[in-house]
Amino acid sequence: QHFTEVYLMDSTSVALPATLQGLFPGSGGNASTAMLKIQLLFGLLSGALHKLDLVAGNLPDSGYLEHIPHLLPGSLLIQDLGYFNLDLFHTLADRAIFFLTRWRQDVKVYLNSDPQHALDMLTFLADQHSTVAAYQVQVGQQMHLSCRMVVVRLPQEVAEQRRRYPHDHHQHHQ
Repeated sequence: QHFTEVYLMDSTSVALPATLQGLFPGSGGNASTAMLKIQLLFGLLSGALHKLDLVAGNLPDSGYLEHIPHLLPGSLLIQDLGYFNLDLFHTLADRAIFFLTRWRQDVKVYLNSDPQHALDMLTFLADQHSTVAAYQVQVGQQMHLSCRMVVVRLPQEVAEQRRRYPHDHHQHHQ
């Protein structure tokens, strides 16, 4: 089965002079008081730029929905964890649009074979012995969304590096 288009969605932020705070408010704190966020939707198969938006830096990616009308039925949308939004995923599914994203740890996942009990993901993943496995699941505690969950066992070296990352990252930014 081929997708009608494969979309890549991502954003980047640019700090602006404080005088632009009224137009492009930042998130404050240690971040800039004025910040521009660039939202980009790119079609990988067509090579086309489908959407480019300049928005306020304090708008979370998960709240950005302006790209939805540009997505074709039968297409695949790939976006990072910052865009994770179950309501958006329901909308995509209703429009026959596929999506690929990482799992967010606070979201419940239920195997179709046991829809009454949420998975303990750490235990479930520790019991996986295949390099790659796929499962039909329901995602979300209240409005279950039917999804295909693909799990990939990382090489030991990569897994150890990712376990260290939060500690290393914290020390680097102190």
